[in-house]
Amino acid sequence: MQTQLHFSNEENDSILKQHGWAVALIIIAVLYIAFRLWRLTSTCLWFDEIFSVHAARHGLSELFSFVAQDIIHPPLFYLLLKVWIFVGGESLLWLRLFPVLFSCAAILPLWFLCRELRLQTESIVLAFLFIAINGSLIKYAQEVRMYSPLFCLSLFSIWLFVKFFNSLENKTLVVLSIVNLLLIYTHYFGWLIVITELAFFILYSKEKQKEFLFSLACLILLFAPWVIAVVKAANANTGLQQNIGWMSKPGLMSLWQMFLSLNQPSYFPMSSNESPFLIFTPLLAIISLISIVLFLFYKQKPPDDTKNSSKSGTQNLFLFFAFLPIVIIFIASNIAPYSFWGTRHLIIVFAPYAILAAVGIQNCPPLLKDTAVYIIIGLVAFALFGQALRGVNQPIWCAWENLAQQLKQAEKKSAKIYATEELIAYHLWFAFEESDKNKFQIALLKNIPEVKEDAAYFLPRGFYEVKTQNADLITEESFWLAFRDTEFNTNKQPLKFFVDKGYAVEKPIEINSQGLKAFLVTITKKNETTDEHK
Repeated sequence: MQTQLHFSNEENDSILKQHGWAVALIIIAVLYIAFRLWRLTSTCLWFDEIFSVHAARHGLSELFSFVAQDIIHPPLFYLLLKVWIFVGGESLLWLRLFPVLFSCAAILPLWFLCRELRLQTESIVLAFLFIAINGSLIKYAQEVRMYSPLFCLSLFSIWLFVKFFNSLENKTLVVLSIVNLLLIYTHYFGWLIVITELAFFILYSKEKQKEFLFSLACLILLFAPWVIAVVKAANANTGLQQNIGWMSKPGLMSLWQMFLSLNQPSYFPMSSNESPFLIFTPLLAIISLISIVLFLFYKQKPPDDTKNSSKSGTQNLFLFFAFLPIVIIFIASNIAPYSFWGTRHLIIVFAPYAILAAVGIQNCPPLLKDTAVYIIIGLVAFALFGQALRGVNQPIWCAWENLAQQLKQAEKKSAKIYATEELIAYHLWFAFEESDKNKFQIALLKNIPEVKEDAAYFLPRGFYEVKTQNADLITEESFWLAFRDTEFNTNKQPLKFFVDKGYAVEKPIEINSQGLKAFLVTITKKNETTDEHK
């Protein structure tokens, strides 16, 4: 008889019959949605979100070409976003509701997965709580990127995988294959879910290996056209160097930070200037780790006389989905020429880990379990209270939208705007309406001494509306300069570069944000005749 991925031999309907637990689960579901809607429009779109909208603005054929040149993401998310924009426009609220919709939809496969595994009531409620309040999941539920759809589809895939594993019907495999196709066309890390499923079948269900291998072959065949398109685009451009060449290879500290992210409640940094973790997050991580270890190695009689093989298989299911993708990417990032490491890409492991931690705590000895639950609830409540009091600091990149609006009011004639960074140029370009593009021409300045850029931000390939200009070859008599610094000082770069070349620097328009200032300033060539007369 085939091993079943169940924690109990009885259908788990208790949570629907026990009004107290049912109410608790409903409250957590409401909080889950509320956390993802809270402060949804408190900050502007950032660089990667702008790329999402930019890609979605293209026609269908141009969209595929544009996204292929970016290399690092498949096209499905941008196609869906294009439909979303067609329906409701490009308001900040409407755009941000798109990823929230996927995040909220993930509640369904999470519920179905818990039911299919016949988790105990307390484990289901605790797992839902961990997922509802996780800071990283809240953060990426609000970004107009593919991480929320990736999270949602990965949960659908895991649920259907367990359902297919437990059933004798092959129609579930058809649905699983369709979901996996959507998953891999949403993000390349979707392949890690497919690989994990294959590995589990190899170890625990040899009779279904052939069926799943046929499904895998179909996925590879259907994904091949996109691979060909990306390879062609990569050969015509700079390859992965521009996209991820700046990423450092992960070490033990990266693993520890990933583990903290899996356990951090409510909080997430708005920018790199903020602390990445709450001070007590390591305590929560250690509690979860101890509970998981005890669950895996603490000897106890399986509930309802469930076979040991079934219990072992179910335990390993969570180990596979929670940790195997992390191990694969960690090893690959250290072996390959480039690193692929990123917490947001590994969003696929957050739900399996939360379920594993919840089941681990539930299966601890009673005194340890109660102590752990009380500590967790207390710290989570404290974190939520602190988050409610936390103010919203506008990231520095939001300043460019505001400065663009001020410039539109201050400048009545056509103007050239030079930006010292690709991030600034892209944000300024996006801030101007289409009707303003002819009036305000934006260009990127290169080769200004001592001016360095963040390599993580670069103008999209195949995007030519922002021209690149060597600073030594500027010919305009007057133009605007956009840059950021801690102070406005003509003796520092980039202003010193133009002062030394005989330009006059006027009083800037500026916005202060998180210890930095964004400046828009008029640079004008001095009139030598007038200077000599004076």
